This record gives sequence, structure tokens and C-alpha cells, in this order.
Amino acid sequence: MTTPANKWDRIYSDREVTGAGAPASLVDNAHLLPRRGQALDLACGLGGAAIFLARRGLEVTAWDSSALVIDKLRAFAAREELPLCAEHREVGVERLPAAQYDVIVVANFLVRDACREIAAALRPGGLLFYETFSLESRPGARHKNPDYCLRRGELLELFSALHPVVWREEALLGETSQGQRGSCTLIAQARPPEPRFFTDWRRRVSEDDAPDALSRAIALHRPRIRRLADRLAHLVADDPALRSHEWGLIDAAAAVIVPDSCPPELAIRALIVLKGAALLPSDLAEGPLRDLGELVDRVSRALAEVTGAPSCRVWTPHPNDRRSQRVYLVVDSGAFAGDLEEKRAVWADFTAAFAR
Repeated sequence: MTTPANKWDRIYSDREVTGAGAPASLVDNAHLLPRRGQALDLACGLGGAAIFLARRGLEVTAWDSSALVIDKLRAFAAREELPLCAEHREVGVERLPAAQYDVIVVANFLVRDACREIAAALRPGGLLFYETFSLESRPGARHKNPDYCLRRGELLELFSALHPVVWREEALLGETSQGQRGSCTLIAQARPPEPRFFTDWRRRVSEDDAPDALSRAIALHRPRIRRLADRLAHLVADDPALRSHEWGLIDAAAAVIVPDSCPPELAIRALIVLKGAALLPSDLAEGPLRDLGELVDRVSRALAEVTGAPSCRVWTPHPNDRRSQRVYLVVDSGAFAGDLEEKRAVWADFTAAFAR
């Protein structure tokens, strides 16, 4: 009886591993790769992608259902002293470890039921390079089996949980003798979890769950926010004289932290005021937004530590409630001081805890 593994063993019996054959989508977009990390070449075949990644310094695991090709790849990796571990696995059957890889490459292979698991095997921020056959191909194409060829737009649907970075699917448009024909390419990134305060804010300002809900909310609120006075500008000014009267001010890289003096005045709350020109939290790029989330977490932990609160409530006001153009967040411990002197003492303890 012929098994898939037997079939591929026969195909690879007279072929050798040379290090060539990395997918074009990987080679052409190698500038997107991390400098280090864990990579997986799934259904690796002769290991073109695996070798390419290993030569760039990543630690690579290569899976294939053919024991023969895995033996050949192991021998090549040993001779070249590459950080490459080739494993004989039933690809599409054996489970992938969750959140394990910084890069996953799949070329000319399709098991639709495995796509969700492939996406889940990426670490936050990890990249998927996927390239395989399309049903939209020129007459005479050797790959036409719909079980292993993608219909138009299907690759995006299969990996909808990831953020597309590069997508190419030319189908049969225009001059079909040119361009990329007969295949689909997707490079996509596992979305890092967004800060909790941002998720809460996005849900409050979005009127529904439609994909464009946040964009519509931004277009609605931005004009009003832009007309507001920047009442908190003195807190982030470069001039020390403007900030000298603000007791307890902590200067962080992208924000300042001050004790909140809004009523009730004895509440133990921190105000995080952003530097820069952002009008809404959604104006922040992914990196600064993640950094702000980490800062919020630090403030929350330190404030909870000194007040004995189990946790702190964090929010940024709804645009309709904003009175200042500048973005700010409130971190509320839920605790109260007996008087202003006690509040100052608690804030001093918080400053020390935050600095640790």
C-alpha cells in the first residue's frame, strides 16, 4: 500500500539537499525577519527555507513526512554546522506547540484544518510566510486539485487571526505571462495583545463590532478634540519653571506621572499624561502603544503595592468627556488618604516603589 510518506520518499530518492530552493516570498522579504529567534519550516522538503533561515542566524526546526529527506537534511546541516534540527513528523497530523516560534514558513503545502494551529504556534509578534498553489492559474498548470489549491482570497480567510503584512495574489488579471501566477503569498504577523486600557477604550468609543467601527469613531471625535485647549501642556513642558509647582511629578520617557488632584482630592490616583502630539490613544503606533501599556502596568502595580489595593482601575476618558486636548489616563487605587499630608506620604512611597 502506498502512503504519503512512501510517495515523498520515492520523489526525494534521487534528489539531494543543496541549500537552494528557498521560497521567493521568503528571499524577497528577508528584511522582515528577526535577527534571532526560533523558526519552523513546515513540510520542509529539501529544506531550502530551513537552510536559508539557519544561515541568517535563526534556530530552525524542520518538519517533513519523508524520513528519507529528513535524513538528507540532517546530514547537510551537520556538514555545514547549521543551527537546524530536522525532524520526521506527520505534517498536518501531529500537533504544533502553541506560541513557540518567531517565524514559520510553509511552501507548497496545504492542510486547511491545520491553519488555525499554525497561526497559534506563533509567538506574539511572530511572522508567518505562506506560499502555495492557487486555483486561479493559467491553462496547463500542473497543480489543479482543489484539495491542495486555494481559491481566490482564501489564504487571508484561513489566517484572519493574523495581521497581514504582505499579500500577493495576482490570479489571472492583466498580462498573465508576467508577474506571480499560479500561487498565493501571505506574510502575516501574530498580533501582540493590545494593552487592556486600550481594549476598554476602543469598546467604549466604538458604536458596534463592525471592522470599521473604531475608524468611524476616530473620524467623529477627532475634530472636537482638536478644538480643545491643551490644559495639561505645562506638565510635559521642557521648561522646569512651568512644572515646578507640580509636586510629585515623575518624568518617564513618553509621559509624566502626577498625583491626580481632581475631586475627590484625597483619592489616591495617578494621572499619566502623554508627551507628543497624539489626540487619541489610537494615534499611537503599535510600539509606543505597547510601551504605554507597560508603563500603565508598572504604575498600577506600584500604586496597588503601597495602598494595599488588590488591583487598580485604569481608564482613559471617552472623547465626549475630555476637557483637554492631550491624551491622559487615570490609574485609581480606590483608596483615600485621611488628609493631604497622608496623600503626600503615600505618593512618596509610590514613587519609591515605581522606581524599583
